[in-house]
Amino acid sequence: MTGEMSIDQRVAMLENEVREINRIIARNLEGVLPPAQHRLVFSWPVGDITRRTLAPWIDMQGWATTYPVSMGRKDWHTGADLNLNVPVVYSDVNAEVYACADGVIRFAGAIKGWQGEIVIIEHTLEDGRLIWSRYAHILAATPYGSLNARTQRGFLIGHIADYLPKGPSMDHLHFDIAWCDLGKKPGDWPNTDIARLKIDYVDPIKWIEERLL
Repeated sequence: MTGEMSIDQRVAMLENEVREINRIIARNLEGVLPPAQHRLVFSWPVGDITRRTLAPWIDMQGWATTYPVSMGRKDWHTGADLNLNVPVVYSDVNAEVYACADGVIRFAGAIKGWQGEIVIIEHTLEDGRLIWSRYAHILAATPYGSLNARTQRGFLIGHIADYLPKGPSMDHLHFDIAWCDLGKKPGDWPNTDIARLKIDYVDPIKWIEERLL
């Protein structure tokens, strides 16, 4: 039929439409998703903060996993339990713990039901949103009088505590990152509410991997 487009003409027209849609999306996202170099940088809270992977540290109990049946718990884990696993597992007592990103210390102290002490740091992301990191089962180097003081990525905030205490047994850093205000509720735990866990907490390993230098 006269005026009917060929296959090549249709393909060209569709390609032009796709390019125009991409230009519109790019304009709408301009200023919403900043370049990676302008994003708040996060690093590992233990070991060499410049390394690209969690190794040689390991995550013994990952985000959104349930505890072993032998522990008699049915609740969900909010973050990562970090161990160096050298020379033997759970022998990390006294290992240094660092702030994972620039922020403000909102809590440092003991919480009933938690072994050791807890430090909470509030971080302001590049888009203005707030997010909180929690470091548990540690001995806090940060004086309680320094609450609301600014801290920087890599700042020493404590050492992994003797968990039980009875020597190298269960020693580890519990580390999580949350959208909910842990500064006001440093002992927050969703228990068996998996929906709330996935709303209020992020996978801290993936979060850091995406925000490393």
